Amino acid sequence: MKPTSTFTGEGSSRGEADRDGMRIFLAGASSVIGQRLIPRLVQAGHIVGGMTRSPGKMELLSQLGADPILCDVFDRDALIQAVRDFNPDVILNELTDLPDDVAKIGDHADLNARIRTEGNHNLIEAARQSGSPKILAQTVAWELPDGPDARAVAELERSVLAEGGVVLRYGQFYGPGTYNEQQLPKGPRVHIDRAAERTVEALSEPTGVIVISEQRMTRSNPMLALAILAASTIFITGTLVAHETVSPTAGQAAGLAQPKVQETITDLMSKDLAGSPGKEVLMYTVDFPPGFSSPVHRHNAQVSVYVLEGSVVMQVRGGKEVTLRPGETFYEDPNDIHVVSRNASNTKAAKFLVFLIHKTGAPLVIPTK
Repeated sequence: MKPTSTFTGEGSSRGEADRDGMRIFLAGASSVIGQRLIPRLVQAGHIVGGMTRSPGKMELLSQLGADPILCDVFDRDALIQAVRDFNPDVILNELTDLPDDVAKIGDHADLNARIRTEGNHNLIEAARQSGSPKILAQTVAWELPDGPDARAVAELERSVLAEGGVVLRYGQFYGPGTYNEQQLPKGPRVHIDRAAERTVEALSEPTGVIVISEQRMTRSNPMLALAILAASTIFITGTLVAHETVSPTAGQAAGLAQPKVQETITDLMSKDLAGSPGKEVLMYTVDFPPGFSSPVHRHNAQVSVYVLEGSVVMQVRGGKEVTLRPGETFYEDPNDIHVVSRNASNTKAAKFLVFLIHKTGAPLVIPTK
């Protein structure tokens, strides 16, 4: 029988949260990460509504400290009612549809893609009809081969960021209960307990992308990410990558394709510029994978680039194309159109430091022709 919304109101976290606690609607509460999250969230003073579509897991969720909620994410009306009844401050989407046998993951690509698209859209709609609580949603920190799951990840990230939410990009889990109980997976990876701890810490993060792995734990500011997603070329995982030169809704309406390679941008510093009200200084590193090329764009900023590793090719409109190696620099003024920005190598990564001065709150990246 298809489960409908059932909120028992029972569990050790029942009642009002303490002064600093929040009401957290956890979708995917019986998953490996969900079961690690519940006791940590409760210990932090939060009330957890743990959603599952399996009646047999209701008792487990209660024992872990959640108020169990029986609901299928694909039953849109029941989901909306369940979220309304719980009245959360935060919706934490940890939903996946994966098999117990790792060898069968490929057979579940369409199922997992559906839960990341239709399921995520239903959660967003439930949030909109319940006072728009903050949304956090999980994706992956590694590049997926082109296919339904990769496209679903791109759509999930776009839609969550457009709602002012937080994307959690996890490395491959290892540890008890995961696919990797006895061996370490290839990076990016993260122990399941550390992933849960970092997720609890991320509840207070502003909108953006957070990468949770042992190799890299960074957060990304929405200012750069949606604009570049809208330009349909690069997808960002650091703190500074553009979000908003193109509006989030415009990016979704365009039906943009999933980028096939990823640029990683890691924030190092963000400070108001002393003596210049309304201006700020930003510093971040950019990692270009082999063969990577960014779209034509310009910055509302004065930009200085210093190459750290590998070699990159840069050109602004009207200028000469130059190949920069470690120790060499490049400059753009606010009116320059950056027509070439790519890794010079198809086999080696490149990395450079960016120092940028711009008007506080202004878009950092503007896609152009």
